[in-house]
Amino acid sequence: MFTLYNVLQLTFIFIFLPFILLKIAFTPKYRQRILNRLGLHLPSMDVVDDSGPRIWIHALSVGEVMSSIALVREMRRRFPDWVIIYSTSTATGAGIARQKLGDMVDYLITYPLDLFWSVRQVVKSVRPDLFVLIETDLWPNMLGALSRRGIPIILLNGRISDASFNNYKRLGLFFRPLFSLIDCFAMQSLEDKEKMVRLGISPQKIYRIGNLKFDQEGVQIGEKETGELRHILHIPAESKVFIAGSTHAGEEKIILSAYGKLILTYPDLFLLLAPRDPGRADEVKRLVQSAGFDTYKRTELPALPESNKAQVVVLDTLGELSKLYALATVAFVGGSLAPERGHNVLEVAAHARPALFGPHIEDFKEAATALIKRGGGYMVNNEDELVAALRLILADSSQAQKAGGMAFQVIEENRGAVSRAVDLISETITHNSQPVTRNS
Repeated sequence: MFTLYNVLQLTFIFIFLPFILLKIAFTPKYRQRILNRLGLHLPSMDVVDDSGPRIWIHALSVGEVMSSIALVREMRRRFPDWVIIYSTSTATGAGIARQKLGDMVDYLITYPLDLFWSVRQVVKSVRPDLFVLIETDLWPNMLGALSRRGIPIILLNGRISDASFNNYKRLGLFFRPLFSLIDCFAMQSLEDKEKMVRLGISPQKIYRIGNLKFDQEGVQIGEKETGELRHILHIPAESKVFIAGSTHAGEEKIILSAYGKLILTYPDLFLLLAPRDPGRADEVKRLVQSAGFDTYKRTELPALPESNKAQVVVLDTLGELSKLYALATVAFVGGSLAPERGHNVLEVAAHARPALFGPHIEDFKEAATALIKRGGGYMVNNEDELVAALRLILADSSQAQKAGGMAFQVIEENRGAVSRAVDLISETITHNSQPVTRNS
């Protein structure tokens, strides 16, 4: 399988090389990172005293980085001598990793393209004693290079949607050899664990540890900082705040239409609109202006006089949204009305705020179901349902507080995955990929 994979890969590169080079040349985010993604220009990793084991943690992008913050913090607290190498695949993920984890890990690197010469060079340079893969991003050459060197591999915070399960079954000739290289599957739920067994994975390799995202801490802020943030964002002191976070193309139009209906009843309602990709901020700002609302980007606000008020602010920065949810009266989490599998509803719940989301919430199905069941979350299928849910919450402050409290209770009741994950990592290191305890 691996030979065929590399032959097909090289054939593809040979045929499309001119187009690939043009794409790299004219796309700054690719051009700036291509050498790193080829396994070149790696930092020297011989400076840190290697008295402890070297743990390589890989997170694909922003969502996986946010999932692993509490994990890295706990690893550093319990095992300060461990050398932690942390990699991401995307530029936005790298930016968040530098911001959130820069002072907790020893090295931040770019995950290489899955070319056999690139992964071989990176694995040789990193020299890990253990590779921890957060949630997904399975690549044959990387897993093969690690396995051939006898490096244990843990898939942590694993989840498997119905669509992925069907794909894995249909393409079993490709995925079975890939899965065989992974020493331990630490899954989020019992359903995820059972699906892996049905795919032919040995039950002895599968753990249920829970979801790391339940252990993430809301960025707690006091009244003073809340006031400062409202001032920075030009939010009037008494205004209710509607935050639409991690939105995708198509969702902003729905949000703005709903907002237009709501301000007829709540004329001082403030909207913070945060596209998932900050690079879309100018596009989203134009949408807001075309809808007839006064708007500015977050980075434009410092230059404005204090008296200048906006109805809508478009967030065009990285790493702020999880903290700003603390300002919300109510929040909608995007990627869920558009078919993008949803984003992290627990970032809202961690601040004891009610969370709204659409039906496409596959990547956070367990969390969304728990929030709905406890009354801390609301699924909306279209604009009309979004408006109705928002009216319900905005009309009754006690209802908003009650829903937010129920959302936070879901967080509290499901904590513990981080501690179990660190135990598993420690046991794997100690026993050379043969953990001695299980979490069923």
